[in-house]
Amino acid sequence: AYKLDRLLGLNMVPVTVERRFRNQLGSSTWWVDDVLMTELTRYNKKVPPPDDDAWNKQIFIVRVFDSAIW
Repeated sequence: AYKLDRLLGLNMVPVTVERRFRNQLGSSTWWVDDVLMTELTRYNKKVPPPDDDAWNKQIFIVRVFDSAIW
């Protein structure tokens, strides 16, 4: 997913690299703690996005990307 994201220039997937831990291959991802609000929280609180058109475009891109990597 990370490599495809970079190839397409979407920059939606956090930095992820392949690593070996205890002789098992896996991935390591740079993650952000203590974010202001998750999408679920925003939705439940009924907080509208600042720009509906831009938001909808981003959501459509995410859905297509998710379909491509699934």
